Amino acid sequence: MRVESVVDLLREASLGSRLLDAMVAQAIGWRKIDRLIRDERTGEVRDKTLWLIPNSNDPGRLPLYTSNIEAAYLLVQQVRSSAVSGFSWQDKSATAQVGEGGPRVTAATPALAICLAALMTVASEAVRNEH
Repeated sequence: MRVESVVDLLREASLGSRLLDAMVAQAIGWRKIDRLIRDERTGEVRDKTLWLIPNSNDPGRLPLYTSNIEAAYLLVQQVRSSAVSGFSWQDKSATAQVGEGGPRVTAATPALAICLAALMTVASEAVRNEH
């Protein structure tokens, strides 16, 4: 999924969701694979989705990036580990910034704002690397 598309969805979201978490994860390199598994109790065969951690083939549990502040901060650490970051919120608006020169963004919740700022940093670095 393109980072810019996820950025647009995060700006418009009023709450975090597992769908948004999946989109954020894919934007930073998580991969999704589907496997057929057999239920040992019933013998039924069904699809199971596994998420693979970026830069590995190890399965992992997809973080609650868009609804949990700690998971959103983990996202910042994954995309810019040395960045000084900050966020604030009041009523139904949250603001976040990743890095000294990063854009200051606003979203509906702190976790959404942190994710938005982190992905905007990813997008701006990708544009810089293209030139």
